[in-house]
Amino acid sequence: MNYSIIAVEGPHDQAFIGKCLELLGFSQFDDRMSVFHTREELSSWTTLIRLPDFSKESKRDLKYYAPIYRPAFYTNQNHSIAINAVRGGAFGVFASLLQSLIDQKQIPELYSLLVVADADNKKPSDVASKVFNAFHESSIDLPKTPPGVDGANPKKAIYILPDNTSNGALEKILLECGDQVYPDLMANADTYHESTSGERKKSWGKEPAVIERNRQKSKIALAVSILQPGCTNEISIIKDDWVSKDTKEIETLKQFLDFLTTLLEN
Repeated sequence: MNYSIIAVEGPHDQAFIGKCLELLGFSQFDDRMSVFHTREELSSWTTLIRLPDFSKESKRDLKYYAPIYRPAFYTNQNHSIAINAVRGGAFGVFASLLQSLIDQKQIPELYSLLVVADADNKKPSDVASKVFNAFHESSIDLPKTPPGVDGANPKKAIYILPDNTSNGALEKILLECGDQVYPDLMANADTYHESTSGERKKSWGKEPAVIERNRQKSKIALAVSILQPGCTNEISIIKDDWVSKDTKEIETLKQFLDFLTTLLEN
């Protein structure tokens, strides 16, 4: 079994990558489910599974582990993957923790490590440099340029959403997918935005790039309120067709799926 870790910035990214892995033939599992190829696979990830529980044991542990959400796990016949969502993109904390677990042999020998971050309103190269520095401080050297893949053992890679070259984030990919599978909801969301006064949008910020990202977030949330009333965007990403066989050929999504396929090739 090849063990890999994917570190992302939050639960929306975690859900998105999980859906991507499902498109590639993976199944989700955790310590409460029966989808295991071997019991060794479960025991190999025990430390990562327990990380959120460790945060309750002491103030010191809370400070150390608080930025780490519970991982999501995906498996197929050859690979077992843990997707770690790091609150607020606190990759420095995660890198330090990861190196500690590696040194103490508390996680399996890794086949690959992938870090996925959002460009937001910055240059993807600048974001990649910041991520590189965060991991370099813990002696983990990622490629400096996205979508770089270091072929060393373990493979190490970095990917800056939406496409390694553009400003933006996960929302850009989701909206392109939404135009494909939910065109009516996307059009209705645009109409709602146009009919809403600017006074109601003061919290969107003043910089054009920030306003645009908040508009994208709001547009997705409006669609989610119809698809999954009362639920978060994360739940809709998991349950609905934003990432699906109907959207897998959309260029930004296909690019990421092809990247994952290449990274996980034996």
